[in-house]
Amino acid sequence: MEEDRRWSYVRPPSNKVKFGERGLAKELRHWHCFDPILVSAPDASGFVPAICLPELSRKLHRGMLLQHKAIMLILAVSIAFIGMLLLFGAGNVVKLRQLLLASAVCFAFFSSDYFLTLRSLKSTQERSMFVTYIYHRPKHVLFPLIALMLACGGIQIFLQADASGLEPLLYEYGLVFSRASDGEYWRFISGPMLHSGWAHWVGNFIALFIAGAVASAIGRRTLVFHFFAYVIVSALAVSALPDSVRPDAFLGLSGGIFGLFGWIGGVSLRTPEDFPERFALFAISFSILSVILSILLSANSSNTAHLVGLGTGLVVGLTKSGLNSHFTAWKLMDRPAPLRKR
Repeated sequence: MEEDRRWSYVRPPSNKVKFGERGLAKELRHWHCFDPILVSAPDASGFVPAICLPELSRKLHRGMLLQHKAIMLILAVSIAFIGMLLLFGAGNVVKLRQLLLASAVCFAFFSSDYFLTLRSLKSTQERSMFVTYIYHRPKHVLFPLIALMLACGGIQIFLQADASGLEPLLYEYGLVFSRASDGEYWRFISGPMLHSGWAHWVGNFIALFIAGAVASAIGRRTLVFHFFAYVIVSALAVSALPDSVRPDAFLGLSGGIFGLFGWIGGVSLRTPEDFPERFALFAISFSILSVILSILLSANSSNTAHLVGLGTGLVVGLTKSGLNSHFTAWKLMDRPAPLRKR
């Protein structure tokens, strides 16, 4: 029993240290490179990401590759099945084509990540170290933006109930371009705070959580102001579209979210040596994947806002504006250290 307790592990966010080889084996059964669990081997001086332990690395790597192959297999079967439906003219052709393209894009993303990065144990270890570092860093960019999203959702529920619907609320406070052009420029700030519905809000919340967590780990607090700048620039870009293609109104913070994704891609392109191997490719591919999926799966998606936000963030990231040079400490995550130092 004493021998079994020599293995210890901790999983965020509780950071409660647990002991036991059996418990650890259960926790690592479905391990992947985005799992932030830290493990301390018998007689070790501290904790490291699980895949950085020689006793566990090969087994965990093989298991993760099997998971990735399973995902690619599911996507390949989906592509074949949808293709057969299209071939025989069954179902809604437009919807099936959208699903086929979405499945194909996802397959391309997962396949490229598998063959270019994850097949290498060293590259997988680097990504795991970086992800674990992100989990354990203060969320000085993420928390203010999440608070903003929660406030936007709560206030919209109250105002929308009082206004008896989204359309009256949009006309009163939203970015309606006909009213903004009459001098009500404050709508470029208030309008993006509104969302078209729960699905829109939840989608933005999840995307912001991902982008904000990475930005918190590698950037300065000024990225919060970057976010608002990307939102406004994206809204202005939509307002500049010709009347024939411009929507009547604009909602959502997705321009700022894609701006953060673009910024992450930009700084990783500018200083690739400071990031895990091929991280820039992964970050930019993920951003492009998100843009394409939003185009294919959401008819009301503002493609202009997404692309302008992404491009603006990419350009700003290439200047390294807002980058915290101390984030390269993630490279030390494979060195055993007491938990308090994480």
